[in-house]
Amino acid sequence: MNERLSINKVMKAYEFIDESTITESSWIANGVRSELEEKGYEFLGSGVDQMAFLEPGTGYVLKIFGTQNYIKWQPTKFSKDHKMFFTWAKFCMKNPNNKFLPKFFGFDSFVYNGGNYLQIRQEHLTESGELGLLLWQLGLYLERGFSVNSVLESEARTLDNTVDKAVAIMGSKEDLVAYLSTVRALMDIGKRRWNWDLHRGNIMMRGDTPVILDPWTL
Repeated sequence: MNERLSINKVMKAYEFIDESTITESSWIANGVRSELEEKGYEFLGSGVDQMAFLEPGTGYVLKIFGTQNYIKWQPTKFSKDHKMFFTWAKFCMKNPNNKFLPKFFGFDSFVYNGGNYLQIRQEHLTESGELGLLLWQLGLYLERGFSVNSVLESEARTLDNTVDKAVAIMGSKEDLVAYLSTVRALMDIGKRRWNWDLHRGNIMMRGDTPVILDPWTL
């Protein structure tokens, strides 16, 4: 690999790319996608130099990084965006008891057409619906500098009882406090290096529990 990333491997990833069966195409991203789809992986979408798939059998989401390297045999260079994501994944793996953080199940690298790629597995989450909207609205107050207590006790009351609605869906005020405290902590961590990016689409659900995804951006 071209970049050494200080993330502990917690599970050996599957060897799903077989060098002996790869296509001759030099369009590496398309080649990786087609091979995985042939093996039953469902393509979920793509982002900045990454692709996401639903993995058959396990139900995990498999993310692959380095897919903008379209030149055969050219070494892949992982971007600042990648390093930020891997810092996030490491933080989550170091805090497995925080239910508002996503669960990652290991990472590894593989070689495709001479290029190095990273793969990491994450739990499959669902859309957050009304709760995601409510939590995003409350998070806006934290972004403006309000404390968790002030959001809960006074400021958010102007948002059509947003706090009460969120508590009703989450089941307890204690859970809402713990969620907002996690958001506040992530804001404090990220502001040293990155911009805050916890919009509604980055709040998803594990059953009845809201989960924070990708809270920082460059």
